[in-house]
Amino acid sequence: MDTQREHRKRTVLSLILPLYLGISLALLLAFLTRSPSYGAVPIPSSGKGTATAPTQDEVWYTRTQTVILHEPSNREVFATIYTTTSMIRIDGFKAYDPFFNWFRLPSGAVTHTATCTPTVPSTGTCRVIWNDPTKNYTPNVVFSGTGLAEIYLEYDAQNLASRDPSGPTITLQYKVGPSDPNKQFILSNTILFPRSLYGAEWYPIKGHISPAGYTYDRDDYRLSWSFTRTSRVTFTVLLREPLLGSDLVVEDIQMSPTSPNVGDPVRFTVTVRNIGPYTTGRPILAELFVRPVISGPPTVLTDHYGGWMSYFTPTLVKWPPLYGESDYWYAGLGPGEAVTGTTVFTWQPECAEPCDVWVKVDPTYIQLGVGYEWYGQNPEGFLCALDSSLQPTCPEENNNLRAYIQQIYLPLVMRNR
Repeated sequence: MDTQREHRKRTVLSLILPLYLGISLALLLAFLTRSPSYGAVPIPSSGKGTATAPTQDEVWYTRTQTVILHEPSNREVFATIYTTTSMIRIDGFKAYDPFFNWFRLPSGAVTHTATCTPTVPSTGTCRVIWNDPTKNYTPNVVFSGTGLAEIYLEYDAQNLASRDPSGPTITLQYKVGPSDPNKQFILSNTILFPRSLYGAEWYPIKGHISPAGYTYDRDDYRLSWSFTRTSRVTFTVLLREPLLGSDLVVEDIQMSPTSPNVGDPVRFTVTVRNIGPYTTGRPILAELFVRPVISGPPTVLTDHYGGWMSYFTPTLVKWPPLYGESDYWYAGLGPGEAVTGTTVFTWQPECAEPCDVWVKVDPTYIQLGVGYEWYGQNPEGFLCALDSSLQPTCPEENNNLRAYIQQIYLPLVMRNR
């Protein structure tokens, strides 16, 4: 019996010993190969709420953002850099995390508002620090606190939207979210691009809006995105500046009779063409000038002597289909398109002396109840300014004036008859 018990004991030990050694070896390997652990910044808690470090499946924060693309003033319609306003609100912002509790502001940004309100715990602290020197980029703004917070940031920038000087396309682009691609967050993003100048509204270019999944409100000039979960995302929108890219010229002037006397009704027939690559942004106007030769051509932009300022609507060309006295605005011309209009002008006593005739398309402001501040109803070309003599520097604005074959009308006693 003793021999049998001893045999069973040895058998059990022979089975247990390898199992024990196997378990020990497995535990040792697990210990040696485990991932390193780094201490996280502790989050204080209170009886009113407890902030806990997020797990991998939790959202980083909830962000609501609106970016407004501002129109340039009428005087700066040829601008290539546009001002944007960014309004950012974040709930669940981790003010305690020194790696992710700050924003890189665009160079030259003008900040309107920056606030930080503790939420978890509500008795926590949160303060705004401008241009923290410990960060690797300036300008910056830091929202530093002891827990979670709701923050709001609003600033203007001039490097998010620009236009290629050689064309009409405006590009608006910016990035949203933490630089760490593993940080997932909830995002609502809206882009507004209102334009107060009727007939010159901005519209996004189809096929050049990203990311996909947006909604477009044409009436409110609004693009919107909503993400239940996303990492850092880049928004890009291309729009067209509709006021730029035309080139209006007076192609032809006809006059009947060609040798009028004072008091005669004179019919002028005028053809205007758009030789530019793009449609005119707004309606067009053409002004007739009849003035003594000694006055010279109306080259100064605000000179309307012999035209509207002297004789009012008879100097404005009337357009089809009605050719009526109030039909001096024409809807607009596409690339290569032309329109022919007429006006009847009574030959004036001033032209008992030699007079010349000119027609100018798209003249400067002539007090017809439509205010604009550049060189005419339609700014032409893509890039223009005024020189020291207050003349346009671009050829598209310098070819709007045409003379009627430089013909001089003299009284009969001076015509060698």
